[in-house]
Amino acid sequence: MEIKYIEYGTDEYRDSLLLRDEVLRIPWGRSIKEDDLSLEDGFDILIGGFLNNKLKGLIVLHPLDKEEIQIKYLAVYDDSRGLGIGKKLVLETEKYALNNNFKKIFLESRDSAVNFYEKLNYKIIGKPFMPEFVPIPHIPMIKNI
Repeated sequence: MEIKYIEYGTDEYRDSLLLRDEVLRIPWGRSIKEDDLSLEDGFDILIGGFLNNKLKGLIVLHPLDKEEIQIKYLAVYDDSRGLGIGKKLVLETEKYALNNNFKKIFLESRDSAVNFYEKLNYKIIGKPFMPEFVPIPHIPMIKNI
């Protein structure tokens, strides 16, 4: 698997929209076209996991302040789950955070992914809540770097 940073507006970026739509939006009757993606141009960090030059997984990072960065999305195509793509993307996030002087990584995990993050030493820091855009409980988590 190859890890690549994805630039806004590129073909790889357009592929990331298809991935997010299929994995994170369509199953709940939503569309990525409804999302405000303006911060992804020059502010958010997109990192892709590629197999045979095809995007199979994506993580989107959003700096919250000088010390904390958020994992906004982590998505892997269904046919590529279990290959370690998600784990490698989270580990690349941690490397990016360290190299850019962030002290914490924050995320709001879907309840079904909490165990995945706990295995990577992320800690639950709040109660489950239901975001307005996806009808699935999310749990706030954090990792100090």
